[in-house]
Amino acid sequence: MINYLGSKTGAYLWEIDDVQLTLGFNKQVERAQYHRCIRDFKKILLAREYQTNSATLKRLFNYFGCIPFFRIGMEAFCDQFLYMCRHYAREYIKEEYHKKSSAFKRIPSFGCVLAFITRCDQKAGLDSFAMLSTYEKEYRIIMSQLMHDEFAAFCGEKITAALSAGLDLYEIAGKIGVVRVTGYCMDFAPELTEYVLRGIISRFTERRLVISLFGVQKALWGKRKEHGYVKHICDQRFTSLIETMVQNEIILQKDRFIKENYLEIDVGKDIWKIYRMHGGNLSLCRVDFTVIESPSLRLEVKHCIIHRINQNSYINFVSCVSHALNILSRRNPSIKYISDITKADARALYMYMETEYITPHGNKLSVTTIGNIFSYCSYLCEYHMSDRRSSAIRSPRPYHNPFSNFKFVNLEDYKKNTDIIPESVIEQIDRHIWELNKAYQLFYRIFSNTGMRMKEVLFLRAECIESSRYNNLSEIKYTPYKVLSARRKAGLEDNHRILIQTQLADEILEYAQTTQEYRDKSGLQYIFMNAKYHGKINMISMGAFLKAINKLIEKYGIRGDNGELWHFTTRQSRKTIAVTLIENGASTAELAYWLGHLTSSTSMRYYAEVRKMKLAQLNTAFFKKQFDLLLSKQQLASFTQEERKLLYIDFQLEQRRVEFGFCLRRPADGDCVFRNSMYNCMNCQHLCTGIKYLVYWQQLLEEQTAYLNELLRSYKIADITSYTEFKEYQRAKFMTESNQNIVDAIKNGGKNI
Repeated sequence: MINYLGSKTGAYLWEIDDVQLTLGFNKQVERAQYHRCIRDFKKILLAREYQTNSATLKRLFNYFGCIPFFRIGMEAFCDQFLYMCRHYAREYIKEEYHKKSSAFKRIPSFGCVLAFITRCDQKAGLDSFAMLSTYEKEYRIIMSQLMHDEFAAFCGEKITAALSAGLDLYEIAGKIGVVRVTGYCMDFAPELTEYVLRGIISRFTERRLVISLFGVQKALWGKRKEHGYVKHICDQRFTSLIETMVQNEIILQKDRFIKENYLEIDVGKDIWKIYRMHGGNLSLCRVDFTVIESPSLRLEVKHCIIHRINQNSYINFVSCVSHALNILSRRNPSIKYISDITKADARALYMYMETEYITPHGNKLSVTTIGNIFSYCSYLCEYHMSDRRSSAIRSPRPYHNPFSNFKFVNLEDYKKNTDIIPESVIEQIDRHIWELNKAYQLFYRIFSNTGMRMKEVLFLRAECIESSRYNNLSEIKYTPYKVLSARRKAGLEDNHRILIQTQLADEILEYAQTTQEYRDKSGLQYIFMNAKYHGKINMISMGAFLKAINKLIEKYGIRGDNGELWHFTTRQSRKTIAVTLIENGASTAELAYWLGHLTSSTSMRYYAEVRKMKLAQLNTAFFKKQFDLLLSKQQLASFTQEERKLLYIDFQLEQRRVEFGFCLRRPADGDCVFRNSMYNCMNCQHLCTGIKYLVYWQQLLEEQTAYLNELLRSYKIADITSYTEFKEYQRAKFMTESNQNIVDAIKNGGKNI
């Protein structure tokens, strides 16, 4: 029932279905027409004609205006009006969802729906809807909540349908964003979400892939960076669920992957995935047999690797022996099995590797690398000759080892020595080390103060600090893994202890407290752990530490004594500690204890190297600086450290002074053959000269040049053209050129010597 009750204070009073409404007064509006429009509005809402034709509804909205339209709908026909609003909200959201290529930045306002209903400009629709805030703010609140509900319901249906059909969610995430997807998953389909997540996570284990939150994120949202798994903005219920499931799967994988290594050991497969524990994490070793070109040789190598795995002494030397086996099979196509390799083949292989072989990086193989290759090839051959050889092998058994005749001794001497960190480099690193994070700063300080190895520092435990009987000193307890088996054979305990400053010990304990949460969750006792990779607890990467500190060195241009940019390694700190101890009078036993060596023989290598360093200090640059003399490296090469010290004394006392410089001849070499020569010391290899003698050399050069020119003039007068074979000409030319070379060398500071 629609009745006009009259006008009151500039407004019309209407009764619509027992609801009295006061609508704005407008002289241009006829009551009869207004009555018909209200009736049409009611009819459209009840019959839901707007679902097929919205033209009448648009006309009524324009006739009433925004505020009366909402008041009549909400107060007189509330249920039907809200149903109509929900219908158009769903239609608008559906249209926008399929039209938009990027995520919704915010849930659409009902003003956009008004523009959609009336097919007017979107800004006009928003402005009309904004008018309600002046009069009926509660309508705006109701419509906003309606839009939230409809948007959530629409997206929830999409998500539920995708999860039920086994489809990926990254397309939906691209439309509405990861944050809303995670919330709607838990609101509309929590059980289905858990089921789907469990399936995604289980596929990692089925494919023998180490699971991580990052990996699950890629499976859910794809590789688009803007859809990354960000813990603090995702729905907390979703976050807790996925993290709990991933952590449970990690525990399962640690046990299962190692037990299932035998599934990978299949001679029919060319790529094996062997898992080992590294600290508290699974470490994957990927054995790729495809690098061996010959299928028969590849099969024999597989059986040898199987034996090593079964003996728990697994070493992946496939990539190493592949160089040798590929060269052998290419150069001699008749080599099908290990038994076909002869001593001549092995000898030719060695000559080729030493002289001709070039790596893919354009480098020649070092002696150490060749020695390792031949060592592994010898082991491979010995295995196939021994009783350990598997009965499943059908290839011929070799009866000799062609690689056993090659012995590589003193390979350590061919390795590049680790550099000692100069004081200037240490000072500059100390000045900027605070720019790195706390863990990296602590790494650097421990390496610099203890000389511990990389693994020994990385696997420090929470109880590694102990008190000592000395003031301001504590003990750090660590496990020397490199010599652990030897320590056990010698009856020593696993842990080794050395002294450190109490200040450093306190910093280690303080940092250990910050990682207590990670130890509690993982059940491991290591100090240096983090959860950087999306919540997964890991050991801190030493590679990342080295990269960070070398980046710092590059940033500030920290250079060594040779002017080149310094490259930091952890072994440099160990070497620097050893040299410092030796230079301060430490004995071999003291050095062995500090570095964790079981015998003094290893420590003696450091002593030998320090002696070489001191010998190198008495080099050509030293003598040039002290006496302004130029010596070649060849001249000093035959002098030991003690002889160079005596040579320095003789130079100071001028006991070796001769014409044009000093003599380097040793008395043990016998009498000087140039003593009675007409040229004396001028062309003797033992002569050591310098800038102070340049005037005399230049004067001698002028005389020699004048003498040579006089000879040439006399030959020309006598019409002699074949003078090049004359002894006097050859001698004069040789003396002139020799003097010229010496003058040039002195002027260039000895660069040509």
